[in-house]
Amino acid sequence: MAGRIPPRDIEAIKHRTNIADIVGEYVQLKGASVGSLKGLCPFHDEKSPSFNVRPDQGFYHCFGCGEGGDVYKFLQKLENITFYEAVEKCAAKISYQITYEAGSGRDEGVNRARLLAANEAAAKYFQQQLGTSEAQTARDFLTQRNFDQAASVHFGLGYAPKGWNGLGDALKAQGFTEEELSRSTLLSLRKVRATTSSEADWSGQSGTLPTR
Repeated sequence: MAGRIPPRDIEAIKHRTNIADIVGEYVQLKGASVGSLKGLCPFHDEKSPSFNVRPDQGFYHCFGCGEGGDVYKFLQKLENITFYEAVEKCAAKISYQITYEAGSGRDEGVNRARLLAANEAAAKYFQQQLGTSEAQTARDFLTQRNFDQAASVHFGLGYAPKGWNGLGDALKAQGFTEEELSRSTLLSLRKVRATTSSEADWSGQSGTLPTR
């Protein structure tokens, strides 16, 4: 049974997470002063970068709007998620196994960090598919709309290939279980006509050009 995340894990995850790596997925960062990176603030409109990240100290601060905090607060603010969801997202990024404690009514059976990791793996799968020969039409579509390869990578664009088994096979090959894939809503386990009621097959959720 999953429970609350103990303080030791919260601190260990934050200590091991490079805040620049997390922020860099949303903000284009460039070198500033020693030990500091800067970019355009994601929390307000601006033309000159006033958003500052200090990886060694593990915090960010915007001199324009005053927003600031650690990596957990950044994810909470930007993605509108809870504190514990932010912790679990960071844990998934660094492949940290959280040791849940009983008593908080957290998700049972499947570690939420694993569900987040499965979604990350699925995003990478779709992004890789955008480079295949089958996705030429999709790449032409993006080119016509002035999306070059750099823009596609920045926005996490991908391609969903034909067929039902590609995503499921790829993720299960990485060690994800059927329960994890079902709970993550990446795949749905549906009953099919068969000789026994226990037989089922995996069908991937439809969609094209998924983003982060």
